[in-house]
Amino acid sequence: MLRALARALRLDPHATAYLISLVHPAPLVAPARATTAASVGVQLLLDHGLRVPAFAVDLGLNILAINATGRALYSGFDDTDNLARMVFLDPAAQSFYPNWHHVATQTVGNLRWGLTAFPGDDRITEVVDELSAQSSVFTELWATHHVRPRTGEDKLFHHPQLGELRLHFEALELADAPDQRLFVYCALDGGPFPDAVALLETLTESSVSL
Repeated sequence: MLRALARALRLDPHATAYLISLVHPAPLVAPARATTAASVGVQLLLDHGLRVPAFAVDLGLNILAINATGRALYSGFDDTDNLARMVFLDPAAQSFYPNWHHVATQTVGNLRWGLTAFPGDDRITEVVDELSAQSSVFTELWATHHVRPRTGEDKLFHHPQLGELRLHFEALELADAPDQRLFVYCALDGGPFPDAVALLETLTESSVSL
């Protein structure tokens, strides 16, 4: 019956899964104890295996580990501890994301997607409660029940030092940590756009030389 209702409402697969989870919550597949850090292997990958901006996040979009070019990408923010707080509470977000409302909607959809697979996870509810108390825009978007995980797309940023940066985003699942994902930003091949990763690397080189 729920699937028939979803078809009638023309819901996509993510929204359909969320609708079903409201009535029949899925059993938790996250570890019995929530992880609070990236694994040693992921940390090695970030530090030595990826020159592109990359970082590991948990279900509440807490940033568990980030590499040097990732820090350079978000250098205009006061803190880089939680993506949702950065989007909704840091003043830098409005200029950093030219299409801020789209990013805000994505962030809300991603948090709600986490509740589909991991109902009642404290890491999600904590950030939702915090943002609901401090951001009216978040409260309005959360009330829409938009649900969609972040997957892949081309992104535009306005960096405070480097100007316009265009990167391709991918979210990768971690086999040994179902409650974590790796967010990776790659340079776009060809076209009129400068190599955004190379530009970010100049900032990391500058910080090392200081």
